[in-house]
This record gives sequence, structure tokens and C-alpha cells, in this order.
Amino acid sequence: ALQGCVRPFGALTLSGSVLFGTTLGYPDPSIFGQGSGIFRINSDGTDLTTLYSPGVPRVILQGSVVQSGSVLYGRTAGPTNNTVFQINTDGTGFAVLQTLPAYVVAPGIPYPTRCSLTLSGSALYGMTTFDGPYRAGTIFRVLLDAAWVTSQPASQTVAIGANAAFSVGASGPPPLAYRWQRVAANSNVWADLSDGGAYSGTGTATLTVTGASAAMNGDAFRCVVTNSSGYDESAAAYLIVPTPLAVSTLAGQGGHSGASDGAGSAAQFSGPTDVAVDSAGNVYVADTDNHTIRKVTPAGVVSTVAGYPGTSGSADGAAASARFNRPSGVALDEAGNLYVADTNNDTVRKITPAGVVSTLAGAAGLSGSVDGPGTAARFNGPSGIVSDSGGTLYVADTLNHTLRRITAAGVVSTLAGAAGVSGSTDGIGSAATFFGPQGLALGGGGTLWVADTNNSTIRQVSLATGSVSTLSGSAGVTGSADGPSFLARFSYPSGLAFGGGKLYVADTDNHTVRVLTLVEQGEVTTIAGQAGVPGSADGIGDAARFNHPTGIAVDGNGRVHVADTDNHTIRAGAVVGAPTISVQPQSQTAAAGGSMQFSVTASGQPAPTYQWYFNGYALTGATNSTYSLSNVQSDSAGNYTVTVSNSAGSVTSSPATLTVSASTPPLSGGGGGGGAMGPWFAGALVLLGAVRYAGAKTKRVRPWPRQAFPW
Repeated sequence: ALQGCVRPFGALTLSGSVLFGTTLGYPDPSIFGQGSGIFRINSDGTDLTTLYSPGVPRVILQGSVVQSGSVLYGRTAGPTNNTVFQINTDGTGFAVLQTLPAYVVAPGIPYPTRCSLTLSGSALYGMTTFDGPYRAGTIFRVLLDAAWVTSQPASQTVAIGANAAFSVGASGPPPLAYRWQRVAANSNVWADLSDGGAYSGTGTATLTVTGASAAMNGDAFRCVVTNSSGYDESAAAYLIVPTPLAVSTLAGQGGHSGASDGAGSAAQFSGPTDVAVDSAGNVYVADTDNHTIRKVTPAGVVSTVAGYPGTSGSADGAAASARFNRPSGVALDEAGNLYVADTNNDTVRKITPAGVVSTLAGAAGLSGSVDGPGTAARFNGPSGIVSDSGGTLYVADTLNHTLRRITAAGVVSTLAGAAGVSGSTDGIGSAATFFGPQGLALGGGGTLWVADTNNSTIRQVSLATGSVSTLSGSAGVTGSADGPSFLARFSYPSGLAFGGGKLYVADTDNHTVRVLTLVEQGEVTTIAGQAGVPGSADGIGDAARFNHPTGIAVDGNGRVHVADTDNHTIRAGAVVGAPTISVQPQSQTAAAGGSMQFSVTASGQPAPTYQWYFNGYALTGATNSTYSLSNVQSDSAGNYTVTVSNSAGSVTSSPATLTVSASTPPLSGGGGGGGAMGPWFAGALVLLGAVRYAGAKTKRVRPWPRQAFPW
């Protein structure tokens, strides 16, 4: 008898007096597959032997094995292990013949493909479930004599300028030929690679990408392995090149709360929780504990837009007389109107460009979940808010665990979630559930993304259908792991922003800023801060520190703005980029003894440094964007270059040539080479002096120019 919870699975295969079969394993999903394996037993019930067991959670044997001579063929299923394999009847020689796609019904859990293989000649036939177009099943064939991929290339995450290697394992009758291909991010066209430039090993089992650039982020690579009987394509592996943020403090004092307006560190905030940015780069802040809405210019100058510091209320009216109660969400529309999720008032407010405050929807102090027009609607602790191009607002109604929609006319409806019901269920409309959703972001294609804070997940919603799915993270599981979206983990994320095809996340309890690259399976990377380490330090990437960041916004230039709540500051982050030269230094000609200046125009983040060179040798102290000489000499002639550098890389200018011309010679007499003054020249000077003396009595005479006399 098979012991414990190990269950037989599929039909038995009879070979003479020996039976071969498979077992399913334990039913507990946390260890599902631990007892899965292939066994052999004599037909009289003796000699029960386990030939093979994956021994990996959630990897299970599927269906029955088929036999050809001394070889058994079978298949496994799992989130990273959905394969066709072979194994000898004595339990030796296990090898993967083909890796199959799997339809994943939940992060890390594939839909089981309970289908056996059929052997015909040198080909195996089988079926998959839900991995074809429109989630239809497929029928596949594995040619046993053809080349096949036995191990797949793994996605790589590398820093800018670093190298990445993708390797594939393959088997089959030799000789085997390898051909690597690439598809650019947001494309679907695969192209063959050849050695040269950034790529080497394109015809081997290992492809090397040298000096990965930010432009390669999201590129996918696969290998086609071929022999005389056929070919096999590997799965796609992605190159992720995260671009860290260079973080600085735009306004406020780290760790010091207050309400002062002013510039930079002279200004103060108290628990700011959300930010929105306009086309001019001005940042609007929900300064929650001050009950105010603030504005920060690109230069860091802070002013109060509406409300009065330290005084809560719900009054509408002119900016200075209006009152709020712990506002925690702000959004801008294209007309310049500012919308506020006034959390403790359970309302949504509007501030016109002229500074007039009104209540758009909800009634102050009356919580609930009523759909309807304007003040007839009810909310419960709304926090996140975002506006689309048509003026429609979307609101994270946090304590109702729902998403609401407000038309430009102020009519409120529920888009998804069930009021008062918390959960993590994907589904359509009220069949879906959330748990304290906060941050929202809108992207192209009618998609709304949600920071489902208490679930520690990122959800996405179709605005057309209200269909909700989990994009990244695992409900109820906190962590800080980067990687494919279904393996990544978050810790109470509460802010989202969309820009440049990426989703930026304020991962609050991790004290980090994350980015989710929206390509295929999605890839999550940490671009600023260090998980679990709070602080207030400026710096690049993991050298920066935050303290429970909540709100996040991205402007049109890709600059990221963060409400660093427990630091009481507004932070700004620019994507690190290697320097580029937009205006090269120009060649010049200067006279000996004269002056000249070379200049270069360059950009980069962080701000670059400069070093000028003369004929390849570094010039001491020449570390500005310009280089000047005040006393040009003949030995100054030559080639000048400048190297522009920052932490992301460096670039050297084209050479600029300095040509030195001879200075104008001094005046010499008689065209000769010196000697005594001739009598004719002395006479001329006497005559000239007499003329000038006479003229000086009647008018001021200009000196003669310094030149040889014509005679």
C-alpha cells in the first residue's frame, strides 16, 4: 500500500509483469507535490519502489507515464516547472525534454493540466490547458529525435553598464546549433542577433550582453536550438536594467514638523501624505496633520493654497477661509482645478485656480456608501484620488474597501468592490474585494491601478468592465522581494504614479520607492531606499532613505516627487542617466598673447563633472564646463577634449583644435634691420614735428597711426 497522504494519480502502465504509476502528493497547497513521484511495483504487489520524486512544493506529476523500451515519458506541472521529461525504468537518466507554458490562476499557482502523453513512433503528443489564445487549450508534439531545450534562460536584473549572461541547456542528437534572438520592450518582433557591439556568444549556449543600457530595459531574449531533425525555442528571458533615483529633499526639514511657508528647508510640513504635480512642475501637497493644501515650486518655495494650519473644519469658500479635516489625497485636472480627498470629512472637495473651495461630493461628517449626485452621495474615509483627461474622478474609498467614480457633474457611482466587505478576491464589479485601498494611478488603455494597501498588493481595474485582477504581490503576505510581478512582495504600499510606461510605487512600510515595468509578466525593482531601513538621507538608489513614504507623483520630465510622511518632507528623485553632450567644443584660432575659451554643453543625472585634456593629458584645475587661456603661446596649439562624468557613466567630447597665429610685428625703420637713424629720416621727423606744433595751436590733433611712412 502507498503510505500516508500520497495519492495515486492517473492510470497504471503495464510492462510485462511490472506496473509503473504516478502519485499526486499532499493536498496542502503549501507542500503540494512533496509526495508526488513515479513508482514501480510488480504485478503480484511486491517490490514497491519510488523511481523519481521532484520533492518541490507545488510541482506535481501529471497523468500517466508512457513507456518505450527502457525509457518512461511523463510530465510535471508547476509555476516554474511545467515539463515533458524522460526517465529510465530503473530510475536513472532523468532529463527534461520540453518546458511547456502554464496558465497561472493565482500568483505562483498554475492551473493543473491533467492530461497524459501519447507515444507514436519518435513523437510524443499531449495537451495543455488554458495557455492558448483566449485561454483555450492546445495540442502539442515533442519530437524525440529533435533538439530540445532542457533548461530555460533566466531573466537578469543588472545595473546600468553591467554585463548580463543568458544561458540555455539543450539536448538531442548532435550536432546542435544555437541562435539567440531579441525582441525589444513593447514590441512583438523577434530578430536574430549577431556578435558585435553589445552582444557576444550569439551562436553558443550562452549569450552575453556587455554594458547594458537603460534603453535595453524590458528587452527579451530567447534561443532557438536546432539539429537535423528539428528545433526547439526556449522561453523568453527578460533583461531588467533598473535606473536608480537620485533623491534630494525639495522642501521641509527631515524629522521636524511644522507649518511654516518658505524656501527649501525653511519650510515645514506635518505628516504630508499625497502629492500631485502640474505641467509647470509645481507640486501640490495634502499636508494632512496641518489640515491644509500646500504648493511647492520647482525651486522649492512653499506656500499655503487653502486651509489654516492646525485648524480642522469643513467650510467652503475662499482659500484662506476654507477648512479641511485631515486631507490625504490630491489630484489635478487639465483645467488646473485641484481635487482633494478630505478624509475625515468623508468628502471630495474642489479648489479652482482662483482658490475657491467647494464640496463636490459627500456631506461633511456623514459617512456611508451611497451612490448619487453631489452631496447626496456618501463616502467613508476616502484617501486616493486621480483625474482622467475628461474630468472624471476615481476615488479610493478606503474604509468602504471600494473604488468610486465621480463624473464632472459630481455624480458618484461604485466602480468595484463591495461596501464594508474587505478581501482580496479578483472579479468583476462588486464581486471583487479590496482591503483598505489607497493610492491610484491611471494609464493608457482604460486601466486604473490600485495600491491595495492592507493586502500589500497592486491591483488593476478595467474601467470599461470593472474587472479586477491582481497585478503584483500576494494578498496578506508582506515582503520586499524584487523580481517577476507574481513573485514580488510589498509591505502596505499606499502611493502609485504612472509615467513612461512604468508604475511607480511608494512602498510605505518598506521605506522604499519601487517601479513595476509593465512588460509581459512585469518586473518589480527597488529604485530608491533600502527595505526595512528608515531614514532621511539624500542619495542615489539604495543610499537614499525614506520614513514611511505615502504619496508619489511623476511629472512630464520623468521627475519623481514623494510625500515622505514621517520625515515631514517633500522629496524629489530624478532617474540617474549617463551624461550626454548636446553642444561640442569648437575649434578656434587665437593670436599669440591673446585669449581664448572652449565650452561644452552637457546634461546628466546626477549633475556631471568635467575634466579638460590637452593632447591627451589632463589639465590641472580645468574642471568646469568651460576652459580659458589668457595668454596664448605657440606651444598652446593642439587638440583639446573634455570628459563629462557622473555615477552613471562618462562621455568624451570630440577634439577641438586651437591654432595659434603669429602676433603683429613691432614698427621697424626703413624696412631694414636696425642701425643708426638715417639723415633723411631725421629730417622728416623735424618737418613732422613743426607741422604738428603749428596745428596744435588751433585744434586737437589725433596722433599719427603707427605705420611706416610712405616715403
